[in-house]
Amino acid sequence: MVSRCDECICYHMEGFLNAGATIDEIMETLKIGVIGGGSITYPNVRFAMHASEIFSARSALSQEEKLKE
Repeated sequence: MVSRCDECICYHMEGFLNAGATIDEIMETLKIGVIGGGSITYPNVRFAMHASEIFSARSALSQEEKLKE
C-alpha cells in the first residue's frame, strides 16, 4: 500500500488468497497499510479489493475445472 505499486499489490493479494486468508484478515492488513501510508493510499486499497475479487473468481473457476476432471 505504502509504495503504491499495483504489481506489488496484485502479488501480495494473490498470495494472501492462496494462503487462505479471510476477507477480514485482508481488510485488517489494508487498514494497517493506510495507517502507515496515509490517505493517499485509499485508491490503492480500492485497487487491492478489486484485485482480490478477480483472483477469488479466477480461483473458484480453476477449482470447478479440477472437479470436472
